[in-house]
Amino acid sequence: TKHVLLRRFERVCLVEPCARWLKQSRRYLGNKRAGKCAFVHARLEELEAPSARPAAAAAAAQLFDLVWVQWTLQYLVDPHVVA
Repeated sequence: TKHVLLRRFERVCLVEPCARWLKQSRRYLGNKRAGKCAFVHARLEELEAPSARPAAAAAAAQLFDLVWVQWTLQYLVDPHVVA
């Protein structure tokens, strides 16, 4: 995040299920970089997608430019990744 994502994107949403690691991430990034991040204490499967209503569908498409799933894909089987 520090040396790749924050250099290329205005905002980064960091999702981490471990509160201790989330706190350490904030410290590691420093105040300036952490200000560009949204720190979310949750598991990926707990996150809710934006509303599926037709009016919100276009806005949801603009929500993220990139999704980086570091340390996640290794635990999934192919059909779950594609779904």
